[in-house]
Amino acid sequence: MRLKKTSEGKNTIRMSKFEWENIGKQSGWLTAKKKKKDEGWPKKLKKGRFTEYCKRHGFDGPCKACADKAMKSDDASVRGMASFYMNTVKP
Repeated sequence: MRLKKTSEGKNTIRMSKFEWENIGKQSGWLTAKKKKKDEGWPKKLKKGRFTEYCKRHGFDGPCKACADKAMKSDDASVRGMASFYMNTVKP
């Protein structure tokens, strides 16, 4: 860890990645951050909701026609699922 003075006269602390990780592990915030990453994305709870929506509305599965219909829906969560589908799958 090094103390460095900037051109404005302020002190800054410079440290290596190893030192930074050590501080994070000791304080506990680094391990908590890793646990959050392991949860996965999208969350398992929400996985497959758009497919179920499409099948309920007479489609074989998610497709551009289903996404277009969902974008016209009054329900914001359905529009969100359709938007996510259009942005990630690119039908």
